[in-house]
Amino acid sequence: MIKFIFLLTVAWHARTAYAACGDQQVFPELNFHPSPTNLQFPCESTKRIYLTTKRYIPKNFILTRAQIHQNVVYACAPRLRHGVPFTVAKMTLKKGNCVPPVEPYPCWSIQEEGNCQAIQSCTDLVHDAQNILWVLDSGDTNTLDQPIHRCDAKVVGICTKTHKVVSSVSLGDLVNQKSRLQHLVVEYDDTGNAFIYVADGGNNCLIVYDVTRDKGYKIVLPPALHNGCASRDVLYITLIRKTNGLSYLYMNYLCGTNLFSIKTKHLRQGEGSSAVVDHGTIPGDKKLVQLGNDNANYLFVRGKDERNIYLYNTETCLKSSNFVLVQKGGECRLPTHVFPGYQNYMWVISSNTHHYVADKVGSTGADIAIHPLVKDCD
Repeated sequence: MIKFIFLLTVAWHARTAYAACGDQQVFPELNFHPSPTNLQFPCESTKRIYLTTKRYIPKNFILTRAQIHQNVVYACAPRLRHGVPFTVAKMTLKKGNCVPPVEPYPCWSIQEEGNCQAIQSCTDLVHDAQNILWVLDSGDTNTLDQPIHRCDAKVVGICTKTHKVVSSVSLGDLVNQKSRLQHLVVEYDDTGNAFIYVADGGNNCLIVYDVTRDKGYKIVLPPALHNGCASRDVLYITLIRKTNGLSYLYMNYLCGTNLFSIKTKHLRQGEGSSAVVDHGTIPGDKKLVQLGNDNANYLFVRGKDERNIYLYNTETCLKSSNFVLVQKGGECRLPTHVFPGYQNYMWVISSNTHHYVADKVGSTGADIAIHPLVKDCD
C-alpha cells in the first residue's frame, strides 16, 4: 500500500487547515537533523580550545524549543549540563541540506556563561510579528547535574532584522529560590504595548510584564492547578486566539488533572484566581504536554512519554473525541515544540530527550529533528 505525506498547513492568525494528501517527496526535502557535532565556531583553533577545556561537550548539547522566521530557525539550547558553548542557536533551512550548520545567535559575546549581560540558559523563545525574538533566560546552568545560579532571570528581546538587543527585562524582583521559569508567551495589546507572560511552576504563578511601561507583577494561580501533584513540576502555558477576537492563556501542570485558561486581558488588568476558568478533567487521565498553537484557536498536545501529536480545538468540549491524531510518533524521538512557519507549514522539533535526561546519549549527542508536521494517509 502506498503511503503519502499529509502536511498540516497554517495561515498566520487564521484557522488551521489540512492540505490534501500530496507529493511524497516534499517531506524528505524538508526533514532536517541538526547535529551537536556540527556547531559553528569562529575558527578551528577556537573549537579545539573549547573541546580541550570541556566548554564544548557534544553529547551535552540539545535543542528543545524553536521558532521559524522565513527559512531561519531560532532554537533554545538550554545549559542543562556542562559543555554547552552557546544557548541561543540559529540554523538556515535549505532543501536538500539535511544537516544544517548550527551557530550562536546573534553572536558569541551574548552567550558567555557567567556574564550577567549575556544569556545564561535559554528555556523558551518567541518570535513576534514585530521581528523581535524574545528569549527567556532562567539564569541557571547545569540544572540536570549540579545547578549553578549564575544571574538573575531575564527576558531578552533581539531584533532579527538588525540582530541587535533591543530590550532586556530583569525578572530578579519577581522570582525567588522556589521559582522555576519554564515557558514564555508574548503578545501586544490593542494600543501596541508588548506584554510578557512567564510561567513560574515552582510558585504556581504567572509573571506579567508590561514592556512599554517597564512594570511587572505576579499573578497567583488557583491551587486547583496542581491538584493530583505530589510536587509541582512543569507549568505549561500557550497563547490561544479564539474566533471571538479574544486571547486566552491555556494552562496546566504536567502532573495536574485539569486544563485551565484565563483571558489575557484579565492578566493585563492584574486579575488572578477569580478570572481562571477550569475546563475540566483531561481525557483519559493523561498527563498533558502542551506543544504549541497554530496562531489561532488550536492547541497541539501529547501525553507524557508519548510520541503521538494531537490537535485540540479549544472552542470544543474537553473530551477524547475532540483530540485529533495529527502525527504518529517514531520510536526514538519525543516532540517538544510545535510552531508555525516556513512555507506555511506547522513544524515540529523533536529529540530523544528521555535518553538525554538519563545521560544515555552517545558521544555524538542527542538525535534532533526539525520537520513539517505530517501524518501518513492511505
